[in-house]
Amino acid sequence: MKSCFFKSFIFILLVIPLSVFAELPWQHDQHTRYLALGDSLTAGYGADPVTSGYAHVLYQGGAFDRPVKTLFANAAVPGVTSEDVLNFQVPQVQRFSPDVITMTVGGNDILAVLAGADPEQ
Repeated sequence: MKSCFFKSFIFILLVIPLSVFAELPWQHDQHTRYLALGDSLTAGYGADPVTSGYAHVLYQGGAFDRPVKTLFANAAVPGVTSEDVLNFQVPQVQRFSPDVITMTVGGNDILAVLAGADPEQ
């Protein structure tokens, strides 16, 4: 009885992985690559849930391609300035090689100027 159970268990362990349909890694180059850069608006900060932010909505809605055919990366960080995006996010664009880029930046710069910061620096 134990032998039959053990054989059945081993058979199930061997057969279940055959039913999993993972994407073949060499097919990713056929997908649309979408990169979102920017500040809190792009990151979805304040959206409930975060996936209600505009970058995710564009991705999930299939604005550029079907979601299953799109590789999506959101590199946005809440609180960054235009200079931060230029220095830290833009250099990463080459690594991802996107077909589409969306960017929202400048809101934190405006807030800093309204608070008295020198816009020339």
